[in-house]
Amino acid sequence: MTKMGLTPKQKQLFDFIRMYQKEKGQSPSYDEMLVGVGGKARSLITNRLKKLKERGYVDYIPHVARSVTVVGDLDKTEMKKLKNIEAAARLFFSSKDEWDQIYKQDPDHPSNKTLATKVNNTYNQLNKLVMGEY
Repeated sequence: MTKMGLTPKQKQLFDFIRMYQKEKGQSPSYDEMLVGVGGKARSLITNRLKKLKERGYVDYIPHVARSVTVVGDLDKTEMKKLKNIEAAARLFFSSKDEWDQIYKQDPDHPSNKTLATKVNNTYNQLNKLVMGEY
């Protein structure tokens, strides 16, 4: 993640994210970013965010809403929180995938109830981290 120059369109998105975060105190959603740069397809935002991350300007957690952060604008506490959210998101998605696979094969499998509880617990932990309750 070496910082390199930005294309004008990447800079437009980067500037929008920074402005939005300063004004609203949170990251914009994909739809808000799309409106902010005058785009029509969400893939446009996905591709530009990927390039911004590769170039070291932003970081984000896949599948977590409003997780885009500007690199360098975070203090150590915020960075630690972001890493905890990322770890919780990975745990949630891996346990959900495991449960989905077993449930599809056999809805009456005895471990379904245990896995459903695990998925629910990891979801609640992730939600608390994202909402700032931890």
